[in-house]
Amino acid sequence: MVRIRITLLFVFLQFVPIIIKAQTARLVVVKGTNVDFIFNNLTLYSTGVNYVNKTTIAVYFNNGGVTESRWKLEFKALSATFISNSSNTLPLNVLRLSATNGGPQAAANYFGDLFLTNAYQTLVSGGLTGSTAVNIVNISYDAGVINKIKNAKPDYYSVNINFLVSPYF
Repeated sequence: MVRIRITLLFVFLQFVPIIIKAQTARLVVVKGTNVDFIFNNLTLYSTGVNYVNKTTIAVYFNNGGVTESRWKLEFKALSATFISNSSNTLPLNVLRLSATNGGPQAAANYFGDLFLTNAYQTLVSGGLTGSTAVNIVNISYDAGVINKIKNAKPDYYSVNINFLVSPYF
């Protein structure tokens, strides 16, 4: 039996407000700051692990009176691979992320099934001005579903993911 544990640590989230032309954007992780994927039996190793709406992010955005301005939510890994305690590695593309609306105010576009990379990718675009009570995004994950975890040494692997909210024109 292979036991692989992948943990996502959201250590470097953008809590600092971004101000551009009197626009302000910030995010708050409501739930799901640490996400563990535990592959402890052959079924999970062959089929992968899915977590639906495991992380909830609330977004505050004030467009500063620029009516055509909206917000976008992007993400990236802060390293080139998953890294284990014993310096073993796994490719980032074993993990996929998807976004859905979780609140009363929907953004224009939600994107899904994006493989994790160390370059920013857009999960949500076209979000409207509003508070963290109305701009809510649910993040779902799957690991090992499309790109299987092959020949991985049993270990505890982790990666830090950065989420960034910023104005979108």
